[in-house]
Amino acid sequence: MKTAAVIAEYNPFHNGHAYQLREIRRLTGADAIVVAMSGDFVQRGEPALVNKHVRTQMALLGGADAVYELPVRFATGSAEYFARGAVHLIAGLGCVDYLCFGAECDDLPLLQAIASLLNEEPDDYRSVLQNALKQGLSYPAARQEAVLAALRSDTLTGSELSCDEQELRLILSSPNNILAIEYLKALERLPQGSTPQPVLIRRVGSGYHETALQTGYASATAVRSYLQQESARYSDLRSWIPDASAEVLIQTLKQVPSLTSDDLSAMLHYRLLMGGGWKDYASCFDVPEALARRIERLQPSYTDFDTFVQELKTKNITELTIQRALLHLLLQLPKNTSDSTVSFEDALYGRLLGFRTASSDLLARIRRSAVIPLITKFADAEDILQHFEDHTDLQKTSALQLLYETKKATALYHAVTLQLLSDAEPAYIEEKQPVIRI
Repeated sequence: MKTAAVIAEYNPFHNGHAYQLREIRRLTGADAIVVAMSGDFVQRGEPALVNKHVRTQMALLGGADAVYELPVRFATGSAEYFARGAVHLIAGLGCVDYLCFGAECDDLPLLQAIASLLNEEPDDYRSVLQNALKQGLSYPAARQEAVLAALRSDTLTGSELSCDEQELRLILSSPNNILAIEYLKALERLPQGSTPQPVLIRRVGSGYHETALQTGYASATAVRSYLQQESARYSDLRSWIPDASAEVLIQTLKQVPSLTSDDLSAMLHYRLLMGGGWKDYASCFDVPEALARRIERLQPSYTDFDTFVQELKTKNITELTIQRALLHLLLQLPKNTSDSTVSFEDALYGRLLGFRTASSDLLARIRRSAVIPLITKFADAEDILQHFEDHTDLQKTSALQLLYETKKATALYHAVTLQLLSDAEPAYIEEKQPVIRI
């Protein structure tokens, strides 16, 4: 039995995702596809359009066989951290043969060579990176310059450089290429013998950040942007989302409002007011000291989430860095420091969100092969993590912390949702949520 995996947000699941799943089966001959999916918050530091259970159902109806949740710390981290957590989750299942991902570039050897360069960080790369940062470039821009400099100095062989510098710049700045490189970096760091084979799938349709809607294939960004328009019609979603998945999304949106960052505005304001100043802010995950000081200085002018992001933005602190930092402040995710009693380098458990009943053989295979604890019933999660024999005490403590953070994030997501509903709804209880079965 061949098993492939894909890492996704499905925010929301659309025709491009369905195409990718079909291509995975065609290219790999996989009998089953496992998805490592973000939960209720996504990598841009925003709440997902609809909750993780709805998105799981959409994915299963669209062709996935099983969906596992990526803990919130990884799901909302930088591209490098997002990829590391997801790849380790996939590898931890112990039976995945292929890791498949989309990219704008279809030159896998080139992307692998860049990934190796970034893992090795040769002297010429480090020198250019540090100089670029001193000149005030953001880290992503500085890293791009350092990679280009390393390529120019023949760190890679000529056979791997099949494009000119302008094409390389485009490759290094395209979002799915960036993620693909990070996946390849994480795969390269896995122990020998546990590495799924990378499979590159060329993207079709709109680009990742493309907001223009095209018939057939539209980006998730474009679909979300459309839904924010007053003239949006739910029936139009069938143009960009497979019918069965579209029906789930339409019925959900008729009952529950979709969330945006601005819906977190009041809670974030309270968190900033009750915080202990820049040192408190800087103690949170992915909040640089310079940004923490700027948050403290500009906090009196706070009006809402999105406006505050724009006020905080500088030439060397990107908008995405700020969005993630503010979300981590709100969730109070602690930094991963060398002297901490917990460590967040790996995804230390696999929490099943849903599966296709026709793929029960896949779950049996995962149960036999997994090298991380598996959670099916959330109410049993704490006991499972505390008694997993192959984990050290540090890993058990860290896994519990990852679980609690993710549970808290889900509770916050649903608390905000309830505030937007005109009719009272029962409180969300994570422990009582069943695994989705299709």
